[in-house]
Amino acid sequence: MGAVAALVGLLLGVAARPVLAADAKLTMTVTQRWQLAATQGLWTPYLVTVHEEGGAAFTGDVYLVPNNSRTPPNAFPSYRAPITVAKGGKLSTTFYVIDGPDGYNAELRDPSGRVVARAQPSGSPGSRTAFGILSDLPQAEQKISAPLRALSQLDTALVRFGSAQDFPTTAAYLSGLSGLIIDQFDSGALSQAQVQALKDFVGLGGSLVLGEVGASILRLLLSAVLLAVPTLAMGATLPAVVTAVVNGGAEERRSVGWLYGANTLGAVCGTLLATFVLIELWGIRQTLWAAAVVNVGVGLLARTLSRTWPGEQTQPKAEARAKAPGSARGQRVLVGAAAVVGLVFFLMEIVWYRLLGPILGGSTFTFGLILALALLGIIAVEQQVGPADVAGEERVAAE
Repeated sequence: MGAVAALVGLLLGVAARPVLAADAKLTMTVTQRWQLAATQGLWTPYLVTVHEEGGAAFTGDVYLVPNNSRTPPNAFPSYRAPITVAKGGKLSTTFYVIDGPDGYNAELRDPSGRVVARAQPSGSPGSRTAFGILSDLPQAEQKISAPLRALSQLDTALVRFGSAQDFPTTAAYLSGLSGLIIDQFDSGALSQAQVQALKDFVGLGGSLVLGEVGASILRLLLSAVLLAVPTLAMGATLPAVVTAVVNGGAEERRSVGWLYGANTLGAVCGTLLATFVLIELWGIRQTLWAAAVVNVGVGLLARTLSRTWPGEQTQPKAEARAKAPGSARGQRVLVGAAAVVGLVFFLMEIVWYRLLGPILGGSTFTFGLILALALLGIIAVEQQVGPADVAGEERVAAE
């Protein structure tokens, strides 16, 4: 019985043996579908096609890997999709990614994780704009190309969706296109999610409808809406803590300057840690999640401490009632001056980044270093002014 069991196990092992790369004759191609000259920061589809040329069926994984010659190793994520190609067949997979400055390349790996084929994007994309085509007519892109270029005189690439299944299910994936051309197409073949993506894309408009300036403003407004909640929440923490310290009594006002300095020092440490350590080790997504977890922990701690806090003083102080008539005007001047200084500070930060970019390289490292040094300068000036100075207290309260 033992010999029989061993023989059955051996036969099963042979039958279940994965196809090795040496058994298959594999070639792979990758193309950037929109064929644009500049896709950095845009959702960009990469079409990866694997050909098996008569050796044996192949099962493995296709990886889309960022080219990181000008960015940190984990600045952009890698993408993976399982693939099974029949003997003598081919299979295509589309990856929608936010493109980096150097684009992506494709890798084909066998079940053991060994890379058996690599490919860089083929072709030489160079068009400034791209239009997608939905049509059931044969050779629709050739029929549309000549009149479109004659009327618009645009340097345009035309990209046809091969079937309804190729059309994305979210409008964000179409953000790299300037427009869509629908010509004798059966929209009933689209799913509900695809129809909604089409409606959203048309409703938001594009650079063809809004113009380059209008499309840029729209993207800026949408980005501002997405960032408004987290930035306002983080920006409100220091004023809330300063208010609690000031309401605790006159003696505790002396610590406001040190509190501001400690907050700025924490910003310096966070900038350096995220730029040079965390993004390198974890990537952008994991770093964002880690920062969110830390913020939630700080919020819960503040909530717990607030239960034993003495609370705000609602009665007006004698010195507040004895203010000179001109003090309100002086405070308005200080608020205006603070606004101008903040505007100039951030303008100069951008100027420094542009000036040092050719020397240090226009990367996140350069920006993080400039931001850290600028914040260190704020700390140095803050401590020179002195936390116990009355003018300093009025300036912090105005901020």
